Amino acid sequence: MLSNAEQVKRLLRALSEKMESHRCRPVGLVVCGGAAMNVAGLVERPTRDIDVLATAEDRLGGTELRPAELPDDLRECVRQVAQEFGLPAGWLNPGRRELFGKGLPEGISTRLQREDFGPRLRIYWTGREDLISLKLLAAADERADRTEVHMQDLAAMRPSFEELDKAVDWIRNHEAFEEMKPSLKRLLIHMGHEDLAYYV
Repeated sequence: MLSNAEQVKRLLRALSEKMESHRCRPVGLVVCGGAAMNVAGLVERPTRDIDVLATAEDRLGGTELRPAELPDDLRECVRQVAQEFGLPAGWLNPGRRELFGKGLPEGISTRLQREDFGPRLRIYWTGREDLISLKLLAAADERADRTEVHMQDLAAMRPSFEELDKAVDWIRNHEAFEEMKPSLKRLLIHMGHEDLAYYV
């Protein structure tokens, strides 16, 4: 478990050093979940991994996002860091990439916060608005695991009506929206937003 923001950044610095020694191709990773929330100071809680939502590359027209496919040389560096720190092999987890194909919140790339961890590793921290949207989706999806953690994270962020309204608008376009409607309604009511729940 990664206990706080400093531990998250320590691992990323170690990964950057491995990438330098292996002369890996530079890569930009969009990080969401508990790691991004810890770094942003929105929560302070342990997290079991660093969730990668997408890869990113800065271009003239803005930041371009692509599905998170980790190159083989990067995977080897991740494996070596895991070995040195006694972590599971999947501590850098590209498992959130499935959201990419279903559609990310509009404008997410404009709200990313870039932080360089050396010349070969760029991390793009997901912004607050999008963290709220992703957490609301995860909490409303009863098929997902760790629903209670997602609900606790939402409570800790204390989203405003406007932030939740944007999140609900995005979730309406999700392919599983009809399935999630009852749990989303219950969740919004539990958070004290009966007004939003009424329009779901």
